[in-house]
Amino acid sequence: LDPFVTGSSVLLPRMDVQLTNLAKTIKRYGGKSGVITGFTDSRNGYAYNLALGLARATSANVYLRAQLQRLGVKINFSIRVITKGLTSPAASNTTPAGEAKNRRVVLVAMLY
Repeated sequence: LDPFVTGSSVLLPRMDVQLTNLAKTIKRYGGKSGVITGFTDSRNGYAYNLALGLARATSANVYLRAQLQRLGVKINFSIRVITKGLTSPAASNTTPAGEAKNRRVVLVAMLY
């Protein structure tokens, strides 16, 4: 499932379950650090997509931190937010399905 509409950094509602489950996992095992990377399809230019990827990663970070806070988790670890923009596609951008797979964030959490 793609978590974003083309050109948007607003998380689609279907991401609620995935990010909430990640927050619950962090609550259960503890967190040491994390990285959230934002990606885009190839529409628009390079600089635009770098900024959009960063905005997507930031959006996921804000949501994840809110879920952790809601669960009573003290956030005493760092979560880095980075962007790859259009530079690391997961699929070909030649079809709508491929573009959808590239509109994503990848979250890597280091647990205790």
